[in-house]
Amino acid sequence: MNIDWDLEDLKGVKSAKTSYGRGECEVEFDEEQVSLEEVIKTIQKTGYGAQIKN
Repeated sequence: MNIDWDLEDLKGVKSAKTSYGRGECEVEFDEEQVSLEEVIKTIQKTGYGAQIKN
């Protein structure tokens, strides 16, 4: 599975860029179209953990 592709399939996700080496994924999305919870669940479905980083 590719995290970026799965995220970009969500309506409202504008972009997703994953660095597997750093263990980070940067997601730009429209909160009116997709919730943060949906983004996190999509990442978790790929077998990876997810947490919010400020």
